[in-house]
Parts: sequence; structure tokens; C-alpha cells
Amino acid sequence: RWSYHVALLVESSRAYGRAVLQGVAQYAEKRPDWILHFEPSGLEAGLPCWLRSWQGDGILARVTTPHMAKALQATGLPVVDLRGFRLEGPFPCVLADNTCIAQRAFDHLYSCGLRHFAFCGSLRGQHPRLDQRGDEFQRCAVEAGFDCEAIYVWERQCNNRSTWGRLIAWLKRLPKPTGILACNDDCGFQVLTACRHAGIGVPEELAILGVDNDPVLCNLSRPSLSSIDLNGLQIGYEAAGLLDRLMQGRKPPAEPVLVTPGNVIARGSTGVLTFTEPEVTAAVRFIREHACEGIRVRNSSGTKFLVAATTGAAFPALSWPLAQSRIASHPDRKGPATSGGDRPSR
Repeated sequence: RWSYHVALLVESSRAYGRAVLQGVAQYAEKRPDWILHFEPSGLEAGLPCWLRSWQGDGILARVTTPHMAKALQATGLPVVDLRGFRLEGPFPCVLADNTCIAQRAFDHLYSCGLRHFAFCGSLRGQHPRLDQRGDEFQRCAVEAGFDCEAIYVWERQCNNRSTWGRLIAWLKRLPKPTGILACNDDCGFQVLTACRHAGIGVPEELAILGVDNDPVLCNLSRPSLSSIDLNGLQIGYEAAGLLDRLMQGRKPPAEPVLVTPGNVIARGSTGVLTFTEPEVTAAVRFIREHACEGIRVRNSSGTKFLVAATTGAAFPALSWPLAQSRIASHPDRKGPATSGGDRPSR
């Protein structure tokens, strides 16, 4: 046949959706017989009005509701879902591998020196894929010999005072320091906001890691939000390939196609060096906040805890040049690194 008409029902409002669309576009470059039908939209936009009378061949969609799933089924066309709104939905899926996401998250937080872990997710049952992500993270922690607390309160539009109160109370109760995996970047942003309102230090007391790696959202956070890249480009490419096979009469896979996520993009919210002594933690925080001011123990009036911390065995146990470079190169520190390699006075 001369051409295949493919509808793209994928949001363009966020970085992940745009990465998926880019992956589809890359696949379509090698299929000049594909004609793509797309209009910019948000995640909750629903079905475009033109789909009812559309005479096409296949659909790539981020299915968000049962109503949307039912309407897509009614078209009788091959559909590939890129969201997995239900774990056992009616369509073949191409999704990020939650087991790999959870393991990457645990490994990153563990490598930061953290030994307490927690998960913050959406209301249980609303988004099964996000529930699964949290379950896998808890499994990673438990299998490594650690506890992992969880709370399920996140909502995309959270204006509920009681929800904020529950979240803040939970964050205050967590042992310090703790590494938290948020189910996605929106949730991570809300956790960071709650920490700020509660006066909880990030990353020294709570280190927070999101999922999606939306650069705009992550860099609007204070401190900036570390996040796991979902590899949306590869997901889009694989989904397009699967739809291509379906449109040619091939059978759908029995299980979801799982794509390995990208790397952890480390930013300020997990830029933590953990120590057992609270004075050392306070010293690290002071150095990080004032590193570009050229601080010296001998001439800084705000470093009495720095003097106390560095006269003990904590910093000598760590190579001072390494500690200095890691603290001063923190992702959220502004300005050039201070010159000189003065070790704290002992």
C-alpha cells in the first residue's frame, strides 16, 4: 500500500511526552510511507474531536482514563499504549521498566551514604504503575537489609490542607538523614516544597529523587531536583516499531515491552555527604551555602560549628581535597569555585 496514517495522542506539554514524540519521529524517518497526525496537547486533554471520523491505520496513545480506552477500542484500529494506566489494559504497552527505575534509585541514594529510605507516591490505586514503582523500591531496600517507609498522598493539583499536613508530619517523623524516592518529578517538587515549609534541610536531612527528569521542573525546584531519566526517546521508538508490526498484521506481545531507563541526573536534592556527627553535617551545609564567598575558618564569624566539627576525626577520615571539591562543586552552588586549598584549621 502507498501510505499508513498514524495518530499520535501523546502530550507535548512536558519533557517526557516530547521525548516520546521525538522517538516516534526518528522511527518514522525510515518509514516514508507513514503520515503522522498530531496536535499539541496536555496529558489530560483526552481524545481530539477529529478522531471520531478519522480514517487511519494505527494509534500511539498515552491512555489516561477508562473512557479513553473504550473509545480507542471502538475504532477497531491497532493501538499501542505508552502509559499503562491500568496494569492489565486492553492494549499492548511500551513502558519504562519500574524494576530498573527502583534499583537505580536505591543504588543512587545508597551511594550518597544514606541508610534510611522512603517512598512518596500518589493515592494508592489511582495510578497502578506508580504503585508498582514504589513497591519495587521498597523491595530493593528490604532485600538490601533496610527499612523503607511509604506514604501515598500525591495529587497533581494538591490544594488540600489536610494532605499537606499529612505529608509534612510524615516528613518530620522520618529518621534523618533519609533518602526519598518520589513517584515522579511533580511529586518530588511537592515534597521539596513541603520540606521548605517544614524547615527540613534538603539534602542534608532528607535527600529527594524524582522520576521523569523534566529539566524545567527540576531546575525550578530549590534545591534543584535530582531525577531519573525515563529514556522517553527509546520508548517512543520501540512503540512506533510495535505499531508498525501490528499494522502489518502481526500479533501483539503477551506482556508489556519494558524499556531500560536512562541514568540518574544528579542535582542539588541528593548532593549530600552523610556523617554521623550532627556538627559535621551542619559544617558541610555551611560550606555548601557559602563556598563561593571564599570562607576561611580564621576569618568567618559564622563557623563555630565548622571549627568544632573539623577538630575531630570526621574530616581527617575523608580526603580533604576530595571533600572540598565535592562540597564546592555541589550542583546548586552559584559562582566560581574558591581558590586555594586551605584545610580547616585544627
